[in-house]
Amino acid sequence: MPVYLISRIADPLFALTMGVTAALTRIRRDQREKNPERASEISYGTVVQTGGQRLQRWWNGDFQDGLINLEITIYESLNSVQCAED
Repeated sequence: MPVYLISRIADPLFALTMGVTAALTRIRRDQREKNPERASEISYGTVVQTGGQRLQRWWNGDFQDGLINLEITIYESLNSVQCAED
């Protein structure tokens, strides 16, 4: 018989809540360290709004060209390193 801390349904919800909260806190702290002049303007709402905008851009395919260009750049740099080693 499985053992639960709270209940079968509440344990995953609790874990999800803790994970999301930890991620938002870390992103907010990192953004405040990168932009100390805007530290008072960066809130949890700002982090969630930025994440939503990026998710929407990803969903619309705006990052697709960037990913392809990144893959090509990585591939070319790996080939140049292999050629230099030969």
